[in-house]
Amino acid sequence: MRQLRSFNSFRQAFRYQLLWPPPLFHIVEFIAYLSCKGYTYSTARAYIASISFHSKIQNCPDVTKTFLVGKLLEGMRRIKNCRDTRLPITLPLLTRIVQVLPVICFDTYEFKLFRAAYVLAFFGFLRVGEFSLSVGNDIQFILQVSDVKFAPDMSRLYVRINSSKSDQHRRGVTLTIDRVESILCPVRCLHDYLIVRGKTGGPLFVHSGGKALTRYQFSSVLEKSLNARGVHGSLRLTLFELGQPQQPLKLAVLLML
Repeated sequence: MRQLRSFNSFRQAFRYQLLWPPPLFHIVEFIAYLSCKGYTYSTARAYIASISFHSKIQNCPDVTKTFLVGKLLEGMRRIKNCRDTRLPITLPLLTRIVQVLPVICFDTYEFKLFRAAYVLAFFGFLRVGEFSLSVGNDIQFILQVSDVKFAPDMSRLYVRINSSKSDQHRRGVTLTIDRVESILCPVRCLHDYLIVRGKTGGPLFVHSGGKALTRYQFSSVLEKSLNARGVHGSLRLTLFELGQPQQPLKLAVLLML
């Protein structure tokens, strides 16, 4: 079918193996690609439905039914007919932000803390309120260190989101984030941070003194890093996403503040 051929053409263009069932990140990047090409939510949903159908007839696991895929499609639906003036943070820009963090942060611990927070948010599609403290946000409902587990071979990590804005009944969901060959590998960055953090319970992201990372601190360091790179935008509404439609990039992730 046409939608399936388009999906495989996308994978070939980005030099991905035509694996079946397709890895989750193939689906995620395909949705982002469709969004940047200007496809509508209904069209993107039809493409994903085609992948889902093919998985079923091949008796393969249906990765299109995962939490992240649903979240991306819902994001496409919500931004329909909306002009987005927010600053897109792409993977290359995130790399530049992380590279300048040693200058912005006052010690190695803080550098590893903010690097892990930005990278996990980017690859995990996390809202800032899901892992940082803010007014009206109870500390017990943000991401805890006990919510993160690593695969024995360090090939991926599992993040349990117990409470989020889109989970009104607090059923919770477990995210699987694969290792990537990059200086921004979420598995390695989070592991490096946890080594200096220690095994003490409580919120995942804490300062060396034990206080939880706040939303204000997350945004403040991000703003300083962007300014240091000469990038200016509406930080209050910053998105971690693919980029502009006329400049499609390889990886797209949405961070909803």
